Parts: sequence; structure tokens; C-alpha cells
Amino acid sequence: MSEVPPDVESLRLLVLVGELGSLGQAAERMGISQPAASKRLSALERRLRLGLVNRTKRGSALTVEGKAVCQWAGRVFAELDSLRSSSLRTTPGPTASSPLHWTSWRAPR
Repeated sequence: MSEVPPDVESLRLLVLVGELGSLGQAAERMGISQPAASKRLSALERRLRLGLVNRTKRGSALTVEGKAVCQWAGRVFAELDSLRSSSLRTTPGPTASSPLHWTSWRAPR
């Protein structure tokens, strides 16, 4: 069975939970429901086989593993930004008939 890497949106959500201390606020910032955000984080935890977030009635806090994944995600986002920057500087090839549409890799502010 092949390992599937984490998706960018799940990583964005995790970073927001760490920054905001609230799964609900992170979900709102991303424009998704809290239950959808919870399912997304649970799927990420299963995929990585790590507990990433401690959930309580007062909020959410990253575990030690969650903080480490967020640091890794920061490097991933930096590389994606670099890819985006270099892609926009290249001359379009014969198949590039439509403009590139990029969304921010980082968590929305």
C-alpha cells in the first residue's frame, strides 16, 4: 500500500488551529463547517498515525507532534511559494493557453 502525503488544505487547517487555539475559529477562517474541519483533522491524524490536536471544551491545542507537523508544514508552504514564484516567471509553453490561477498555500488571514 502506498503512503499518501497530507493535503495542503488539511495542513492549513492544522496551522490555523495552532494559531487560533480553536477548531471552530479555524474552520470559520477556512470557510468550512466545524464538523467538516473536525473530520478533516481526524483524517490527517489517521493518515499520519499521530495525535496532532488535544480537543477540549475550552478550545484546541496542538500536541508536541502537532507542533512538529506545523513546523514541517511551514517548510512545505515555503517550497510551494517558491514553486509558484518560479512558475510565474517562466515563459509559457505551447500548452499554456490559459493564465495560471494560484491560491495562497498559507492559511487565510
